[in-house]
Amino acid sequence: MATSLKDKNTITLKGLVELFGFPTLPELIIDGINLDETLYRKLLVRLAARYFETAQLSLSLAGEDEFLVEPAQGGEWEDAAYWLGNLINQAAGQVKVNAPGDLLRRGREGREPYVDLASAVLGNLGSLAQAPQAFGFGSPAEALRKAAENALEVKKVRELVNQEAAGW
Repeated sequence: MATSLKDKNTITLKGLVELFGFPTLPELIIDGINLDETLYRKLLVRLAARYFETAQLSLSLAGEDEFLVEPAQGGEWEDAAYWLGNLINQAAGQVKVNAPGDLLRRGREGREPYVDLASAVLGNLGSLAQAPQAFGFGSPAEALRKAAENALEVKKVRELVNQEAAGW
């Protein structure tokens, strides 16, 4: 899903929502999950970062609502290509990517192959959305909803504890 990428290797908050199919804040509010915008953003970025980690990629803040996508610390694009290929194979239930270099051609039917593994990985980021299902964790949308519900429960308990403590 290269269209979610803002520049060569950055993605916006909106791009993360599109990439993983996360519900938007208004959708969550309509569903009765009343998060504030700050908590929504934190949960969304935290979940997205976990999905990126499945392919040895990291997200780091590059600007307001903009994140740099790069290999995990100590890694290289070849490592990310290997793990992304593994994820693609896992989701398909068969071998689709034999080696990191296979990503150079993936999704490029009728076009020139990617010029390097970095652009191949970035061009195949849409495969990350399959990570939760491939490993039996449900959809990213379900994960965000559950994380939001849990965060609201924790917030409620903290408020209750603070009220009780204030009354002592």
